Amino acid sequence: MTKGKLLFLWLTFLAFIPLVYISFEFIIFPNARYLDYIIIFSQYSFIIITFMYRADERLYYKIKKIKQWFVGSETSWSLSTRYYNINDYDKILNILSDEYKNYNCKVIKTENDFLSLHWQSKYILSFRIEQNDSNEYSLHFYTSIIDVSFRSIKKRINELSSIFDIVENKLNMVDRSNKLYEIGITYNDINPYYSFWVKTLPSEKVISFNCSISDDENSIISVDKNKIRYKTSRLQDLFNKVEKYINLKGE
Repeated sequence: MTKGKLLFLWLTFLAFIPLVYISFEFIIFPNARYLDYIIIFSQYSFIIITFMYRADERLYYKIKKIKQWFVGSETSWSLSTRYYNINDYDKILNILSDEYKNYNCKVIKTENDFLSLHWQSKYILSFRIEQNDSNEYSLHFYTSIIDVSFRSIKKRINELSSIFDIVENKLNMVDRSNKLYEIGITYNDINPYYSFWVKTLPSEKVISFNCSISDDENSIISVDKNKIRYKTSRLQDLFNKVEKYINLKGE
């Protein structure tokens, strides 16, 4: 904790709270019989909420969620998807180029195996055809870093879903399930999941932190000090998890 924050806490407990009590006792409610009971109950409630905030992850995430809504925190997303063993690999980039032009995207660069587009005049969508040793072709789709505010999560998810719909409606694959989605979510401040799991340690003492978890869908969630990365084979699962984790539902 920084010296400024420590100083603020000392001033709050040693000066501000006693001044508030004196103001209520002698100025605002000089004849209030139950003021002491109110103060005692408030202290008790504060202690309980503080304790449960550290012990109950549901309360922790609810408070964090309320804070993010008012503060309007920003996150940065980057998406990467691989579609394995595709057909029409020699045509798909031209098809996608025409489709995205109708979606208000501007072509930046096009080659036989690469396509780059400008989306919303800020972000870049890239497509690359790759060949493996078995002469099977895959399509790698990835984005530049996309800024997402806490209040616009659903809107951004709908926009990205439309982007993916264009790819998947035009893509011809040997096996439609043979694909892998990945998203990286970076917080401007400390990752709230990191801060919950290691909040008993001073954050300046933590040099690095990495944790990988398998969820119910057999997908992997990786967490470090300021970032979440999620991998799954299903697009719907990708955005469901994004909304859940960004909204801090603690599930």
